[in-house]
Amino acid sequence: MSAILSFDKETEQLIRNRISFTSNRLNIEEKQIYNLFPHFFNESIKISVSQRVARYIDHTLLKPDATKKQLEQICNEAKENNFYAVCVNSNPAVVGFPLGAMDANCKIFETERAVENGANEIDMVINIGRLKDGEYLEVLSDIHGIVQAIDPKIKLKVILETCLLTKELIVDACLLSVIAGASFVKTSTGFSTGGAKDEHVKLMKLVVGNLAEVKASGGIRTYQDSIKMLLNGATRIGASSSVAIVNGELEAINKVGSLVQDSSKSKNQTKESKDSFEPPIPINNEKLALWGTLITAAISGFFIGMKKQKNSTTNTMTRSQRNKRK
Repeated sequence: MSAILSFDKETEQLIRNRISFTSNRLNIEEKQIYNLFPHFFNESIKISVSQRVARYIDHTLLKPDATKKQLEQICNEAKENNFYAVCVNSNPAVVGFPLGAMDANCKIFETERAVENGANEIDMVINIGRLKDGEYLEVLSDIHGIVQAIDPKIKLKVILETCLLTKELIVDACLLSVIAGASFVKTSTGFSTGGAKDEHVKLMKLVVGNLAEVKASGGIRTYQDSIKMLLNGATRIGASSSVAIVNGELEAINKVGSLVQDSSKSKNQTKESKDSFEPPIPINNEKLALWGTLITAAISGFFIGMKKQKNSTTNTMTRSQRNKRK
């Protein structure tokens, strides 16, 4: 599955205005920001979802009452389902969570302890209040302090809490995160008034381009939710419903396989026919990744076949009507 994200006039004007505003707040020239973001308005961003959805998921448990048994359970689920990572209050660690309002030095200390305990990714919450107050140098310093405190191999994700921000502030937060050296911008903590929205994910991706990645999190509970976020530019999904998402993917694969089989049977096609499309049943783990990449082709083939069948029926009826008239 693939998609192309392009800058429309409204988004282009929004970003230009925010570059002007942000450069003024940081006391730098606009061209310095444009030089850092060479993709602005010059090229479309190609999106490709080429792996099983599990490989994009950070399996998440951040509840304050999470028990050791629950933590062990999600780790086991991550191994069984081949999730990308486990996101808890230690590894990958969330810092300044969920408000982001703590002192920058406290965030640095929390980060250093998390890394000592084995974290190889850090999800920090941006200082939302200072962002809204226009204190951009302080916000930049807050993020950059974490970047300097960790090894370059450790990825830093900056949580924006998009449900509390305007589109203008989402753009500004993305600009600041990339300038500070973050690896990701992330939509939500999952503990505020709302979660990820596809239009926010798309805007974030258009701003950061390939300079950083986008993590969609908060309220993502189904396979369909995940695919929507991925096709709008996310390369990571934060979810506590990860197992349900993967099960939804399996159901979709099996459903498409069943539809294609029924279509093949109705046309009296044999297994040996080069035009037949018959999925392996049951679908095993070894073939699952390859099978997943065929879903789109299968759906397209099915509906093309149905369209041809409909046209054939229409032509037959037309000839019959002509004969009656004669």
